[in-house]
Amino acid sequence: MSAINNLSDDNAILKMKEIAERVNTCMLCTKLSSIPFHARPMSISKVDETGKFWFMSSGESDKIMEIQQNDQVQLIFSDPSGSRYMSVFGEADIFTDQKTIDEA
Repeated sequence: MSAINNLSDDNAILKMKEIAERVNTCMLCTKLSSIPFHARPMSISKVDETGKFWFMSSGESDKIMEIQQNDQVQLIFSDPSGSRYMSVFGEADIFTDQKTIDEA
C-alpha cells in the first residue's frame, strides 16, 4: 500500500486527480467526531490544479449545514476493478458565488 501525504507535490496532485476523475464518485463524510459519522455518495464536478475537489449541492442540504458546523471532511474513493483506492482528509469551504459555481 502506498501513501502520498505531501499535497504540495505536483505528482501527488496529479495522482489524486487521476483517481478522482476515473472513479468520479466518492463518499463524502462529515461529522467526523461523532459515531457514526455521516457519509453520502457525491459526484465530483472537478479537481482543480491545486488538488481541490469541487462538488455541487443544494444550499439547503444536511451536508451543507454539517460543514458549516464543522468543516473537517473525508473523501473515500473505491474502484475495486482497477485496484484504486484513496482517502483524503481536509477542510471544506462552501461557495455561493455564481461565478465560482459556473467555473466548477
